Amino acid sequence: MALTLGIDVAVWAEHQATRARDGATVWRGRKFWTRLAYLERMWADLDLPDPAELTVVVEPTRNAWIVLAEWFRRHGARVVMVTTAQSADLRKYYSKHTKNDRIDSELLARLPLPAFAELAEDIAHEAEQALFLTRQIKQIDERVANLYADADPAGIVASAPGVGAVISAVIAGRIGDPHRFTSLAAIRAYTGLVPKVSQSGVSKVESSITKAGIRCCVRCCAPLPTRLAGSIPSSRRSTSG
Repeated sequence: MALTLGIDVAVWAEHQATRARDGATVWRGRKFWTRLAYLERMWADLDLPDPAELTVVVEPTRNAWIVLAEWFRRHGARVVMVTTAQSADLRKYYSKHTKNDRIDSELLARLPLPAFAELAEDIAHEAEQALFLTRQIKQIDERVANLYADADPAGIVASAPGVGAVISAVIAGRIGDPHRFTSLAAIRAYTGLVPKVSQSGVSKVESSITKAGIRCCVRCCAPLPTRLAGSIPSSRRSTSG
């Protein structure tokens, strides 16, 4: 039998506690102060045959949790501290984005529940698919890099700041024949590989690349999956096992 006491620790107000047995709430919203009389009354209400069966879950709020944790430890209970980040997702589920101390103490009482085997199986299946897709993306990136190396052996496009192999391949493929441009300035203006300039009569500062000249690449890439519709079902079948 798993006994859990979730305590939402307050700094200037009353603490709130929720007791759960095997994941089912026994009582909730019990208010108390960090005073000996309140703590002893709380301990008597728990009516524990074995104090070691109790798990107390608290968030380390300021320094207010220290006295509570030490008091329950001395009485034989197991104290577990969780960060706010760990309980944030469960808090959103219960409170629907509304802060509530009563709900906070309840979710803390539910945190130690064991994981479900079905959920673990689903996560493992999704993780396997994610790993498969990651390997595919890596292979495609390597293929793109090799094709770009054949198209631009000197690596002129990749020499621009902030441009990697994949973007270089997109730019090189979009430019096509570079001799159709009359000057290097025309290529820079077309691709957007021009630094932002802040200029006045006495100073000139060049910062990051504008990347403003080749916006049409995004629009050109958008319909690409429809042209490859024949290969999409096969890839879906391979990822689904």
